[in-house]
Amino acid sequence: MIEEVSRCRDAVSTSISSQKRADFNFDGSTFAQALLSLIDADDGRVAEVATWCANQMEREPTASSLLSLAWIDRLTGSRLLQHWMISKEWQIPAIVFALDLGMTQYQDVAVEIRSSSRALANAKDFITAWSSINPVKAAAGSSKVPAPTDAQLAHATFVVGFSGSGKTTVSTWLSDIGRYLVHQCDEEIAREQGVPMADLFRSLGATAVQEIYESHIKSFLSTERGSSVVVLGSSACMSQGVRRILSRSSRVVWLDCNEDTALVRLRTASEHAAHMLATAPDDVFSCIKLVRDSTFYGASVRIMSDDVSVAELVWRIGEAFERL
Repeated sequence: MIEEVSRCRDAVSTSISSQKRADFNFDGSTFAQALLSLIDADDGRVAEVATWCANQMEREPTASSLLSLAWIDRLTGSRLLQHWMISKEWQIPAIVFALDLGMTQYQDVAVEIRSSSRALANAKDFITAWSSINPVKAAAGSSKVPAPTDAQLAHATFVVGFSGSGKTTVSTWLSDIGRYLVHQCDEEIAREQGVPMADLFRSLGATAVQEIYESHIKSFLSTERGSSVVVLGSSACMSQGVRRILSRSSRVVWLDCNEDTALVRLRTASEHAAHMLATAPDDVFSCIKLVRDSTFYGASVRIMSDDVSVAELVWRIGEAFERL
């Protein structure tokens, strides 16, 4: 875990245990990662974290605290977000979090969106297209593949990141040099299933696909013995099982970029992406990036890909691999 996230997590944990208010001088992404790591780490502590986050929202509301309530809703089936969906200031973030996390208990949100502003209608259209998520269907069943051993994890380096962060660029370079076996999870799962990932999300629903990600990663780690690089996008890391695997590894590289860079790269990637971004409310993309960035709390190192050449980015990645 990155030192800044670890320090934030410790500070939050102390505040929760002591039930004392604390001032946190951490950025929103770090705060969101620290909270999600606490939620994932101990199922028995979720209610305690939920109470603390709810109190934080009442005293000093932040998007990170609201997102943590959303994650708790997602994992427990509760409706902690409902109160904030009628708040003028927090309505769009609350609805975006509910939609992006694909929560069935908020299916009635669609009714509210249709009767509300055009901005919220655009938000729903945007997230549906972005995430390729229909209402979540029943999960495919618990993974039967055993969790990877420490020895199996030691052979793999994970590269994670949001769309536009540079994962594809880095993966291509690593494949070309031939030193590592590069495993692109999205590409391999699409090949195994015989359909593009977007179609898989539409046909099965987010929960079932997240179980496929978890089983696929476990199976790969159980059979591969050489030095491998496993490339995961944010959709894979939306799975709690995948996040727990990453949290056990000391070799996780998070490729990151600021929001403006991600927007520029995605707008130039395809006309479809450009159209979605043009019609979405300004803060919807920010909310989605916060959701996805929160899932990378298990990273060992964070590398920013803004304003760097491909050669420089590749050098930074290689240096990180040597250090880990």
